[in-house]
Amino acid sequence: MGDIYLDFRPEVTESHLESLERTLPGIKGDDYVMVILDKEEAHEAKNVRKILLQNGFEVSSQGALGTEFALTAKRLLH
Repeated sequence: MGDIYLDFRPEVTESHLESLERTLPGIKGDDYVMVILDKEEAHEAKNVRKILLQNGFEVSSQGALGTEFALTAKRLLH
């Protein structure tokens, strides 16, 4: 499938979180998921992180860059 980039700017909505939940099952073990938020919405990262963890992903990095806040995750392989 390839790496997935989800842009949740300018604000994180319930629709964004539902879209993330629908997208994750189709992502293979070699692919990364990157979710971009506005830096001002960084407090919403906990909700994004929770969905990723519940769906078998490990957040490998998160942080701010300029006006963006990004989370990068990969499926845990057992």
